[in-house]
Amino acid sequence: MTPEQAGFLASIFLPSVQKEYLTTRRVVRAIPIEKDGFQPHPVARTALELAWHLTSSDIWFLDGFLNGKFEMEDDSMPGDLTDSADVLALYEEQFDQKLPLVAKLSPEFWATPLEFFGIFNYPAALYLQFMLNHSIHHRGQLTAYLRGLPADGWLRVVCTCVQIGQDWFDEDHTVVDSAGRIVVQSRQLAMVPAP
Repeated sequence: MTPEQAGFLASIFLPSVQKEYLTTRRVVRAIPIEKDGFQPHPVARTALELAWHLTSSDIWFLDGFLNGKFEMEDDSMPGDLTDSADVLALYEEQFDQKLPLVAKLSPEFWATPLEFFGIFNYPAALYLQFMLNHSIHHRGQLTAYLRGLPADGWLRVVCTCVQIGQDWFDEDHTVVDSAGRIVVQSRQLAMVPAP
């Protein structure tokens, strides 16, 4: 990928990153503090844990761009964050500081291949799409926590899948209850299982 192509992709993806950030803020802000501990199943993350994962991952991607490398680090929530309002405040502070710096990165940077845990070695610009898909997926998961319980009766599940490369596909799921209300929506980017 040439710097011109990578710069063009970054110019397309970065406004979407900003737009999705605004949506993530609204979803995290909608978590009632008294429901931070809600989890739909004993093995699921709590709403607070999911809000932390969602927001800290966005910051992790921004840091990866600024550092020119993605490194695994301790992703546990700091002890001084006690509720979703604290998580949101830290997210807003860090995102608002870091996105403008990321937006100033050069086309040459965006064309530079970055190693991603031995799995990928793509030009940096393509990881903006990873960031978006990750955020949208987990925000959909968190939104399901915030929706009401489904009405008694049947559930209609609509699943669509689009192959977006030889090894990747994009999945969307919507669950509608018997009253016609959407009770779950999700999206994920996934790899085709190895044969």
